[in-house]
Amino acid sequence: MTLIALVGNPNSGKTTLFNELTGSHQRVGNWPGVTVERKTGEFRHGAKQLAVVDLPGTYSLEPVGDAIDETLTRDFISGSGLAAGEPGPDVIISVLDASSLARGLYLTTEMLETGCPVVVALNMIDVADAHGVHIDSFTLSRQLGCPVVPIVASTGDGIGALKDAVESVAAPSVDLPPFAGPAERYAFIDATLESCLQTTPVRRTLTDRIDAVVLNSYLAFPVFLGVMYLMFMFSINIGSAFIDLFDGVGNVVFVEVPRVLLGALALPDWLIVFISDGVGGGMQLVGTFIPVIGCL
Repeated sequence: MTLIALVGNPNSGKTTLFNELTGSHQRVGNWPGVTVERKTGEFRHGAKQLAVVDLPGTYSLEPVGDAIDETLTRDFISGSGLAAGEPGPDVIISVLDASSLARGLYLTTEMLETGCPVVVALNMIDVADAHGVHIDSFTLSRQLGCPVVPIVASTGDGIGALKDAVESVAAPSVDLPPFAGPAERYAFIDATLESCLQTTPVRRTLTDRIDAVVLNSYLAFPVFLGVMYLMFMFSINIGSAFIDLFDGVGNVVFVEVPRVLLGALALPDWLIVFISDGVGGGMQLVGTFIPVIGCL
């Protein structure tokens, strides 16, 4: 059975792709010896049965810190963290956020250096296009020496082509130059993007123009505090104007009417008091909160 490792930056859509590939054929457990969640699943493509492991999100395979989730990803790819007899990945799917390509390619180039077959899943291509970012996946594939498949994991677009690429992938066909450090790696990424990335200006929507103001570095906090102030002033001033109305209606519906009806039935006084003043009075009190919470 072919074992696929899903690797990508946090929030690149990796888990969405995992769910799309495996559907209901998923299992959740912990990595051996640690309490970090491990998701595995299977899917069939043609005559082949393939297994998928959703690895924790990471930005690099280099040992930058001691975060347990990043360490697990690094060790699984390198094989150093596998238990005795546990197979390593046969294929790596590198999940990239198409709207933040440079950051994702850093991790992808590291995985290509492992020699393991890699397929790049260029996710959220629709978001990139909406922002005027157009990626030539064929040129990018030629530069990296591995298949690059544009997909939209949330809708399932391109998943069939991705499965085909995984089934036929081979070892990387391009030997990347040795990188002395992050600066050289980013220089290679910049040169790669220059050949396959094109940006076009997009018409700013009303939402974009509002965001430019309310998410401004200097105006964001004053705007936030102002909106919070207005929200509470609206809730208190408008909502409190209806408290007396709800209190009066609640008194009639939940207290006085039950008292009259229960009295007509000649029930014991203690039961009448319990139902009308106790239960009914409680419901009347809760009802006075409705206009304030409703306005909030």
